[in-house]
Amino acid sequence: MTTKEMADKLIPLLREEKYEEIQRNLFAKNVVSIEPEGIPDNVTKGIDTVLEKGQNWEKMVEKVHFLEVSDPIVSKDHIAVGTKIKVSFKNNPVPMDMDEITIYEVQNGQIIKEQFFYLPSKEMVS
Repeated sequence: MTTKEMADKLIPLLREEKYEEIQRNLFAKNVVSIEPEGIPDNVTKGIDTVLEKGQNWEKMVEKVHFLEVSDPIVSKDHIAVGTKIKVSFKNNPVPMDMDEITIYEVQNGQIIKEQFFYLPSKEMVS
């Protein structure tokens, strides 16, 4: 699968919030997921650990109020995606706006790395 074909599969799934499906079907077994510095355990390695990280995120979320996923920017080996989301967490029902860019690295028809770029809020780093 080319990087463009990967982007064509990835974007609709992101827009439908099908994160586990993305991880199970598009990620390599040795995938690396990187959050910004300051986030606890900001580097996650391996599909099982990345799946667990995603499940933990879903357990924290009370409600997604708004989600917008940009069209992708695709290069030979990378996909860049902008995401805007308004979400309420179970421990803090006040909705929080998040605005991030995610870069996915593709090799041999699989995502081998995802890296998130955003400014963490105080609640995220404490």
